[in-house]
Amino acid sequence: MRARAHGSGSGTERVAVSPFDGGRRRQDIAPREASVWFQMGRIYKRLDQPDQALSHFCTALDLKPSAADVNLIKAAIEKIRVSDESEEEI
Repeated sequence: MRARAHGSGSGTERVAVSPFDGGRRRQDIAPREASVWFQMGRIYKRLDQPDQALSHFCTALDLKPSAADVNLIKAAIEKIRVSDESEEEI
């Protein structure tokens, strides 16, 4: 988590910013965009939260992405239980 300074005048308040903030904002702006759901799934996978990752990947598929994106999402689903470090060795 990053900290970001907020406030005006002499006082500055530090607010923690989650890495998910950007992804959640994108989901709010483009809730029917498969690529946003796919990227959030990748984030959850890297955080070792495979159930959340799978949920986001499935939502991405439900949104009817392009054929190329369908292949990427299906490949990610197949590798959902493989750690990112192991995946890089393949």
